[in-house]
Amino acid sequence: MMARDSTTDLVATLTQAKLVRLNRVSLGAGALAGGVVGRVRATGLSYSLRLRPNVTFSDGHPFTADDVLFSFEAVYDQKVGSVLADALLVGDSR
Repeated sequence: MMARDSTTDLVATLTQAKLVRLNRVSLGAGALAGGVVGRVRATGLSYSLRLRPNVTFSDGHPFTADDVLFSFEAVYDQKVGSVLADALLVGDSR
């Protein structure tokens, strides 16, 4: 979350699974999200992710929606100073 250099990108690519992989045609599921559902609501477009079942961390603990939320909150925390925060903005909101 802090560095954006080629070495950090390589290590992250080799050790961290993607939640969602985007392509030019559609949203495709990544290693951690088993499905993506887009909905248009009165408040705007929203996406719901279905996490793959039985995914665990290397220590055996299950991967949950709370882990996804923690990661986003850490990225957006100004005290962290993540270089990813701007890239994850949608419009003016987080």
